[in-house]
Amino acid sequence: MKKLLFVLLPIFLLAGCAPEPEKPLDPVTPTMLSAKLSKANSGLTSDDSTEVKSLSLPVEGSEVTYSLEIGVPCYNHVTHDEIIMKPGAYFKSSSQYKVDRLIIDYFGSKGTNFDVFNNLDGSGEKLVGHESSVQPVDPTDGGKVLEYSIGGSEWIIKNSTEFNKPGFYSVTIVFTI
Repeated sequence: MKKLLFVLLPIFLLAGCAPEPEKPLDPVTPTMLSAKLSKANSGLTSDDSTEVKSLSLPVEGSEVTYSLEIGVPCYNHVTHDEIIMKPGAYFKSSSQYKVDRLIIDYFGSKGTNFDVFNNLDGSGEKLVGHESSVQPVDPTDGGKVLEYSIGGSEWIIKNSTEFNKPGFYSVTIVFTI
């Protein structure tokens, strides 16, 4: 029984220590542009990616594109509309536009198993998520949305866990030129 307690207690403590989302960020202004990464435009397949992917995401109603990089290993879920990020993988900016925020729609039933940083190497202090007015794609089956204030051109979403595989429905990059 003691062994079970020593195994379960840290798990319960970690689950209880997950930070609550901060208050919502200010609304997006009409002058801001947005690009969205999703399963449909990721260029991934249902197999683990073995090479870094560079993408140029379209911006609706504009000639502008937003460039980002998808690190390995990631893959598209076979049955769900998710990009799965395995340990060590990442999404990060390749554009020089000033990013106001990231709006991340993800499968959150197992927690937030990814970290967001406002640099390209994923070092330093993790950013704290904010509540969002954006509705998740799958609100009845674990979908959650958090917004992260970036305030510069550099950002990375990184799976720093050893075993977890977060699923992303979309990542919306809100930026200005």
